[in-house]
Amino acid sequence: MGDSNINEAITSTDNDVSYVTPEQFGAVGNGVNDDTEALKAMFSAAQTSGQQVVLKSGCTYLISEELEYTVAKANFNGNWATIKVADSVSQTNRLNSVINIKVLGGIDARYNMGSFCNLIIDCNLGRATHAIRIDNEGKTNYSHIFVKNPAVYGIRSYGGNEASFTYIHGCRSGISEPAVSVEIKKSAGAEGSNQPPDRRLCSTMLYLGCADTYVSDCVAVDFENGFLTGAADNHFNKCHAWCAYNENIMQYATSFVIWGGVATFTQCMVDSTKYGFEFFNAGRAMITNCLNGYNSVYINPSSNPSSDSSSGSSSGSAHKFGSPYVLYYATKELTAKYKSTNRGTGTVVTNCKFKSPFTSESGITCKFDNLGNTGDGLVSIDYRPLGLDSVHVTALDDLSRMVNGEKVVTPNTNQVSMVKSSKCRYIGHNGIINAHLIIVLNQCTLENNTSIHITDMPFANAGDKEIVVGVTSKGTLLKAAMETNSTAFSITSLSGDAVNFADDEEIHFNLTYKYNE
Repeated sequence: MGDSNINEAITSTDNDVSYVTPEQFGAVGNGVNDDTEALKAMFSAAQTSGQQVVLKSGCTYLISEELEYTVAKANFNGNWATIKVADSVSQTNRLNSVINIKVLGGIDARYNMGSFCNLIIDCNLGRATHAIRIDNEGKTNYSHIFVKNPAVYGIRSYGGNEASFTYIHGCRSGISEPAVSVEIKKSAGAEGSNQPPDRRLCSTMLYLGCADTYVSDCVAVDFENGFLTGAADNHFNKCHAWCAYNENIMQYATSFVIWGGVATFTQCMVDSTKYGFEFFNAGRAMITNCLNGYNSVYINPSSNPSSDSSSGSSSGSAHKFGSPYVLYYATKELTAKYKSTNRGTGTVVTNCKFKSPFTSESGITCKFDNLGNTGDGLVSIDYRPLGLDSVHVTALDDLSRMVNGEKVVTPNTNQVSMVKSSKCRYIGHNGIINAHLIIVLNQCTLENNTSIHITDMPFANAGDKEIVVGVTSKGTLLKAAMETNSTAFSITSLSGDAVNFADDEEIHFNLTYKYNE
């Protein structure tokens, strides 16, 4: 098509509203013909003239190359047409993105609110890495966009601020393989693992590498990360991330990933993902009026659970992938390239309803647990959520034995027959340990001249000798001491008399002591 035709197309008007369409440049929009060149010409014309882009409702435009939309102000109405990657593009040599958007800044950028809306993007089972890649988002309202089956990212914004994303829906249910494919694992240096050290290589429906951005009424289905915020002051309202059909990602998928900065979450839902809110690098959040779903697909169907529809409970079912976490702090093994040890510190959780919906012990539980480093996860929670295993956090530094996120501590070798199990939950921060020690005993007797020694508390006591009183599950009081420069915790009778313990009787101690960081 010659330049005269392009110029003629640019001057088209309808009721004094100037716009360009793919059809003006020869597009067919029948889902059979390749319309790449027509769409490229249309976007080029819009860049030159600043005109609105309008697609034709009901049309499917096939493309085989990446499209670029570079303008001073976004003005795009997809009219609920579909842009689809053609079958001629292989999944191995996929497009980097279906549309690459760059909204240019300028002297009037502070007033330059644009719009990009009403579009379906079909990546055709992973034939594009991004559905939309935004190099600079501008003050644009991205709204009513559906992204289908991208290889990795639904929408990824690399820069900008003060944009908004509303009514964005993404679904990756057509791709059974996780984005953590062999190719991505190799690039991340984690060949053979289920999860690479760089969480950003997992599939993400909406990835914000930008600041001061507002996200509302968005839904992510079957992405390894529903939403990821990587910069300061991003805000999420009424967003829902869940796994429905892809069990290959359910076992480690996350609804919301906080990569850095401060993020707010209000009226958001986490459902059927392993992790609700995951702190993967420096960053904290304010989480208010949020819920977790019933996680019903997280139950192992082979266990044939019985259910009571009237009470909403389920019993006799088994965890398929282990208990999901409401808050999770990434381990240092998964963050080798990111050295921050303050993940989630300062997070506030207020007026939320995180619960375990199943009444039996074999049903799903949800945990507040820290599986990160010392100093992570100092979180303010305004209530103790019903049905959660723990609202405490547990640091992993310098620990060798962990069971379900808790330090397993060891009794003296000649007392192993007395102690059935022993573990310690604790928080360590700024040189202070707050610890809760739980010891489960076999039927035995603690003589008045002997003691039970726990030999490997998480850190050595760097302060004065600590003496505390503990209580058994039957109400018997005991005392314990921890010497300076020692990790040993010695438990003796408080009354001076011998103490008889029943099988499975527990002893609980709470203590606070100094340690050397």
